[in-house]
Amino acid sequence: MNFNKLLLVYFFILFSCEPDDLCLETYADTPKLIVKFFDSNSQENIQIDNIIIEDNDRNIILFSGSTDSLSVPLNYMRQQTSLNLIYNNNSDKIYINYATNEVFVSKGCGYKMNYVLDNIILENDNENWINFLEIVNQNIVEESNHHVKIFF
Repeated sequence: MNFNKLLLVYFFILFSCEPDDLCLETYADTPKLIVKFFDSNSQENIQIDNIIIEDNDRNIILFSGSTDSLSVPLNYMRQQTSLNLIYNNNSDKIYINYATNEVFVSKGCGYKMNYVLDNIILENDNENWINFLEIVNQNIVEESNHHVKIFF
């Protein structure tokens, strides 16, 4: 008899949950800024070797190694993220300015943040390895395409 009561309580709990109470993996998280590297001369996407990306606000290294693109988490508490991009011992500092847009996902998942890029400022130190930056998609709502091109 105790087993039947336990089974009844289990089914009651299981079927009383609404789909909105659960956060499934299919729900997208806050998207990251996707940056791709391009050769200034050929305009082709190329791999950059031995690059280090530092988040100045949090004093952490986001990436170190070789890649043709980066996935950068933006600071949702502010409307600017400051990064150091270090290539061949040459550090270029960029400021990413954006607006934030909080989006309700569900009761179980809560909120996620979307961003709208305003601009990206490259601090000029007369030794920049980055030639220029181009915003190709201002709306950061997903990570399937790149948002920014960095030409070097």
